[in-house]
Amino acid sequence: MQAESLNLLAVFLGGTTVLLMLVSGIVLSLMFSRRRLYKTQQEKLEAIQKSEQKYVDLFENVSDIVYVHDLEMRITQINQAITRELGFEVDNFLGANLRDYFPSTYNTELETYLAEILETGESKGLVTLTGRQSDLHIFEYRSTLIKSDGKPSAVRGIARNVTDQKMAEKALRKSEERYRRFFEEDLTGDFIALPDGKIVYCNPAFARIFGFAGVDEALRFSIADLYAGQADFQALIERLTRTQKLEYYEEQLVNRSGEPVYIIENLIGTFNESGQLTQFQGYIFDDTERKQLEKQLLQSHKLQSIGTLAGGIAHDFNNILSIISGHASLVEQGLQEEQNVDGNILAIGQAIKRGAHLVNQILTFARKADINFQSTNVNVVLEELIDMLDGAFPKTLEFELSLGPGVTPVLADQNQLHQAFLNICINARDAMPRGGRISIATDMISAAALRTRFPEALNQDYVSISISDTGTGMDNETLQRLFEPFFTTKSRGQGTGLGLAVVYGIVSTHQGLIDVDSAPGKGTTFHFYFPQTSEKARPREMPRVNGNIRGTETLLIVEDEEMLVELLTHVLTTHGYNVLTARDGEEAIQVFRNFKEEIDLVFSDFGLPKMNGWQAFLEMRQLRPKIPGIFASGFFDPETKAAMQEKGVEKFLFKPYVLLEVASTIRQVLDN
Repeated sequence: MQAESLNLLAVFLGGTTVLLMLVSGIVLSLMFSRRRLYKTQQEKLEAIQKSEQKYVDLFENVSDIVYVHDLEMRITQINQAITRELGFEVDNFLGANLRDYFPSTYNTELETYLAEILETGESKGLVTLTGRQSDLHIFEYRSTLIKSDGKPSAVRGIARNVTDQKMAEKALRKSEERYRRFFEEDLTGDFIALPDGKIVYCNPAFARIFGFAGVDEALRFSIADLYAGQADFQALIERLTRTQKLEYYEEQLVNRSGEPVYIIENLIGTFNESGQLTQFQGYIFDDTERKQLEKQLLQSHKLQSIGTLAGGIAHDFNNILSIISGHASLVEQGLQEEQNVDGNILAIGQAIKRGAHLVNQILTFARKADINFQSTNVNVVLEELIDMLDGAFPKTLEFELSLGPGVTPVLADQNQLHQAFLNICINARDAMPRGGRISIATDMISAAALRTRFPEALNQDYVSISISDTGTGMDNETLQRLFEPFFTTKSRGQGTGLGLAVVYGIVSTHQGLIDVDSAPGKGTTFHFYFPQTSEKARPREMPRVNGNIRGTETLLIVEDEEMLVELLTHVLTTHGYNVLTARDGEEAIQVFRNFKEEIDLVFSDFGLPKMNGWQAFLEMRQLRPKIPGIFASGFFDPETKAAMQEKGVEKFLFKPYVLLEVASTIRQVLDN
């Protein structure tokens, strides 16, 4: 019993021990679990605090203003950016009403802002706020509605200061507007075009200059359409590509109607990395009105000059005609003895030569005289000139000739050189009414020595000719106008003013140079420089006329001047020829058609009524290709003359011609 009791006690105690152990384990487990839970909560709390701190740091340090305001516009939360941007302290700004910081003019916009947030839940745009210094700041904002229990409670947003950006944009817009107005209202025609000529931009002035209805119509065209031809436009593009820009470039273009437009333009090209032109812009000034006024002025001066010229020519020709008329009258009335008739005829012949010389002078001035360039020794020309003048000029004038022995030939027309030097000598004579000395010298000069005065002196060596006088000389004003056509210092009726203009024309035609030294009371020296030639000089050939000329051939004489027809017919029939005549080109063709097998040669004036002599002769050549022809005229255009020579015309006679010279030339052509 006792043992059982002890056993039961032992069992009880063992069970109790186990129970205590279990309870103890549970307690310990709970204690450890609680400690772990506390540690986890602590870590979470620390994490939350760290996160909140990060948010606070971000909130306070972000460069933009972050704000929260209630529906009454009172600030409930705002970051430090308010101080940087507007100058307000955060503590002072909290609780403030935003309405107090909006300019009064923005009240309406503020109400619109609140209404938009309540309706859509957000608002964004630009707003202007007043800073602490009463200065205005522009902010770009974005606001979002906050709800509590499904009801609007506050507004959260962020605002960025864009004042500088917006002010810069405003200034840029003003600048662009000023430029646009300047571009649109500019009187200069401005444009941008592609290398193929397509206009990509232009202003109204450009459209107006070229006759377009407006900018829209101009943009449908190409710059190339304004040039006379595509080749002219391509030449411009090539030049622009080479030079990259063109300044004050004068051109004649055409407008929308094809009428000429004179412009002065500046062009600037834009190029890619490869140096290719990608586009170009131009600034065009319309110079048409000035050009037209200039033409009118030139026309007015031309008419005045023609009046001066006509007066001088009329004076000279009246003298010539008076000489011819007087001597012819003496012969006709038999008032001269038979032995003196030859003198009358000689005087008439000299007067005719004088008239021909005057015509040739006019043609030379007009650059329409026929020029025969050949190797010429200027020393020989000047010697012949002095021989002629020595007997013609007053005995109070003396000549001094100093001809360089090493002077080489020049390529020149001997007659024109003679005429140029003669004109200078005549002027020298007139400048020395009481007598004096004319000195003529020749020498060689290098281009290098000339280039300081004449940059265009490109030949290696030049022949120098100087003609000096001891006359009255000229002042600077006269020297400036010396070579102007029709300018003369002589009294009315004593000169046409053509002399020195003719000289200048001759020198230019020969690619020569001319200079003048003169001063009042110190005489004048003309310096001529002509490029040398390697060809040998040819002796001057004087025309020879054989008076013993006979022929039996049939000739067609085409001439509209009746008296010349009669003279030619009389002379040629006297020499044995059969003569057919025609007074105009059409009649000549008809006569030739009727007698084409009998006619051996055609002698025709160039200028004829109805059809000129050359056109008529070409028609005759179709009827009979080998028919020879001789042409006569007071003037032959060099290009036309060259074309006639290519067609086989060998001989040309200049009016006034000697009748025996006509007969001799006809005989020569027929014999060939």
